[in-house]
Amino acid sequence: MSVTMKAPLTISLTDGAIRNGYVSLPKNQTFFPPECVEHESRPAQRLFSLKLPGGSLEKTKVLAKYGRIQKRFNALFTRFGLKAGDRILLTQQDLYSYEMQFLRQNDVPVKTTPKALNSNLSTEPEMQTLPLNQILFGPPGTGKTYHTINKALEILDPDCLVKNSDESEHARQALKMCFDELVKDERIGFVTFHQSFSYEDFVEGIRAVSNADKQLEYKIEPGVFKRLCDESRAANAPVSYGIRSKPRIWKISIDGTGSTDTKTYCLENGEARIGWGHLGDLYNLDEQENADYQALGFNDRSTLRSFSQEMVAGDILICIRSVEQIEAIGVVTGDYRFEENSLIPHSVRNDYNHVRPVKWIYRDVGLSILPLNNDIRFTLKTVYSMDRFSWGDLLAYLQEHDQQPVETNQTSLNRKPYVLIIDEINRGNVSRIFGELITLIEPSKRAGASEALSTTLPYSKRPFSVPDNLYLIGTMNTTDRSLAGLDIALRRRFVFEEMAPSPELLTGVKIEAKGVSIDVGELLKVINQRIEVLLDRDYCLGHAYFMSLKSKEKPSLTQLGAIFQRQILPLLQEYFFEDWQRIAWVLNDHRKSSKEAMFLHTPEIDVNMLLGDVPVNNQRQRWILNQEAFNCIDAYALTIKGDKDSK
Repeated sequence: MSVTMKAPLTISLTDGAIRNGYVSLPKNQTFFPPECVEHESRPAQRLFSLKLPGGSLEKTKVLAKYGRIQKRFNALFTRFGLKAGDRILLTQQDLYSYEMQFLRQNDVPVKTTPKALNSNLSTEPEMQTLPLNQILFGPPGTGKTYHTINKALEILDPDCLVKNSDESEHARQALKMCFDELVKDERIGFVTFHQSFSYEDFVEGIRAVSNADKQLEYKIEPGVFKRLCDESRAANAPVSYGIRSKPRIWKISIDGTGSTDTKTYCLENGEARIGWGHLGDLYNLDEQENADYQALGFNDRSTLRSFSQEMVAGDILICIRSVEQIEAIGVVTGDYRFEENSLIPHSVRNDYNHVRPVKWIYRDVGLSILPLNNDIRFTLKTVYSMDRFSWGDLLAYLQEHDQQPVETNQTSLNRKPYVLIIDEINRGNVSRIFGELITLIEPSKRAGASEALSTTLPYSKRPFSVPDNLYLIGTMNTTDRSLAGLDIALRRRFVFEEMAPSPELLTGVKIEAKGVSIDVGELLKVINQRIEVLLDRDYCLGHAYFMSLKSKEKPSLTQLGAIFQRQILPLLQEYFFEDWQRIAWVLNDHRKSSKEAMFLHTPEIDVNMLLGDVPVNNQRQRWILNQEAFNCIDAYALTIKGDKDSK
């Protein structure tokens, strides 16, 4: 069947279209076929495919009600640095198949390579230079946890990593200092999984706490993952007007509910005002001596104190429309002031002298507070703190309902990344810990991504999604078989990087005694080769066991012996389940002519003399540890290459 190709369609972009990610189509458009258009009374019969700059493919449709393509492309527009006046070129490739290109104002197509700046923070999977989810895996002692510092700095502070890229002790200390500063700034979270770790510890759960009256009450507390999601979502907000870290959220009713001239003036002129102007300047108010103040009820006095003293710059204000609905959301930008009557604008109530400067970020919101506030309405008190939800929860709620800020602060495009390090990720019950979030951590399902998803948390009943600026770094010990294995659903959502033993890091580390020199790196290499043959490469020995020798100016035989006796041999016992014969093979004892150089001995035992006429499996050997071998230089030299039967 021949397809009549439509002429290319060019669409100019406005600031609003770029900010909101919209592709608005001409009225009564005919570029896309009618069966791909969804009307209020009739759903679209099929989707069309749209190839985006960068190579990804989207399946979408046209929404007739809004006159635009269904998908939003905020992240794509931001990544390519589009500005008002730039254009989108849509071309038809086949029936139900289209391609999107970007045109600058001079009609030159934009290259399909996104801006280098912060490209690692893109929500488009093909544009990621650093994986959002990664796991470092390998045997014990290969530096997995050690390297999480480097991985975190690669994301959060690459300049520090580049400046301290050498292997010196000074460079490592500098990296650790950078890492510790980021931990203090709460940009990095750290958690270790274990069999008792649960969803309630990781996401959210009910905790018993004592209140101010020493009474026990139960509260829904966020876990480490949700707390960091809230922090990263707040940093990833579309605007940033000095919102402080973990801001308090305040309810305020400006001249009651509904629409009033006073409220309209405040929202249009960046203010929040309350009454009781007859009290005068609250900064200079003597609460004990002022009879008018003492005549007020407890709630009114608390309102005045909260507005003038407790509220600080960087806190969030929720202005109400009704007892259930939100009118506007803003950030407090300055200190309290008292305005004389002569300066009060004519449209404002004449007793609204108490003022706070506010940047109103969201206007005409119209959303109910009930889903966020545990189904509790706003109360009559004019100003009070709302502690049932966080700024991150509020942002997630706004994003879920496609609420857009009044204006976009362009500096906020350089979004701040966060990192959560999960040590021993395979030691926890991953299905139980992550729950429904296994789907949400997938890059394409993160907030703002092409296939973004959100869920309702089971305890708080609040909407939740995983922001695209939160990176997960896990470590996995391949020898740990405490569980059957890593959950397949989680495994496919992570990028895996093997951390193998690196004997080359021990180059130059030599132990010398009695004219014999032992290359520790070669010793580790040979032992691991035998373990691979007898067991599996996942059970090799890591170089970290011997790195303490590298830090010594002249490592001694005693130090090497302590490592073998206290760390290496117990680990081999665990690996081979007390199969001493195989352990002897790993240590090459069967090819040592000197008994003193053998770590394990098999003493001759007369079973009949020991037990009498008892049927015993004569093949069962008794092994004893040769303590002297750990301080014998030949024991290690012959472990590398035995001398028995050698010519």
